[in-house]
Amino acid sequence: MALEIRPAQEADFDRLLLLAAMMVSESPRYARHAFSVDKARNLFGVLMQRGGLFCAVKDSEIVGFFAGIVAENFLSPDLIASDIGVFIVPEQRGGSAFVRLVKAFEEWAVSQGAREISLGVSTQVQTEQTVRMYERLGYTMASFGLIKAGI
Repeated sequence: MALEIRPAQEADFDRLLLLAAMMVSESPRYARHAFSVDKARNLFGVLMQRGGLFCAVKDSEIVGFFAGIVAENFLSPDLIASDIGVFIVPEQRGGSAFVRLVKAFEEWAVSQGAREISLGVSTQVQTEQTVRMYERLGYTMASFGLIKAGI
């Protein structure tokens, strides 16, 4: 069956929470932090109401998600779209799910009035490959993120 990209629905919550937990456990960065099902459920609920949560569905199963927001720039009234998290199950990576999720988010962000889209990689999982894919989609490097762990 073909891959479908669609907005998330309430019935998707359990699977989305499982994927979010998988993302956290796979990430060298985020695995150091406790995963809160309640916080994830609340975030997904807010994003679902606003429209910034998309699912990749294959054979009736959610195999990935893209979560993002549109908000005012901190020094300007201009709207900026940003990702919160993107996850594709390992067995579906390398296919079309990632690109199609990004494109769905881009279309939604533009429809919300975003003047810029800012995407990043913070999980420390396949960082170089993800950056290259974003560059193929027309993104350019605009920032670097650093952390000080274990404090």
